[in-house]
Amino acid sequence: MLAHDFRFDTVQMPLNCFDGTYRSFEQQVLPELGIDSLAVLPQNVAVARGFTPMPAAEMRALRERCAPFAADGHLELFKSTKRYDGAVGRAQHGYPPSAELPL
Repeated sequence: MLAHDFRFDTVQMPLNCFDGTYRSFEQQVLPELGIDSLAVLPQNVAVARGFTPMPAAEMRALRERCAPFAADGHLELFKSTKRYDGAVGRAQHGYPPSAELPL
């Protein structure tokens, strides 16, 4: 259990037993996200402790400014199409190759 006196945000990626044998997220990605030596730990802790979230009103204003350009999703097709799925996964699920898609 973590004991702390500060608020923090995180993204957690669940791992399963298959991950370690093919393009492992745990082995290839996670090491890049952590510190590379204990010498930088104090610096990282200082950054975390000094973090101040953007005020809600500023975040709302930023989203409102971005909405005319992004609201239809055309900048994030990975959320609404299968075009960005990997070729191996597409083949395994019977989907056509990305090159054959209209987008």
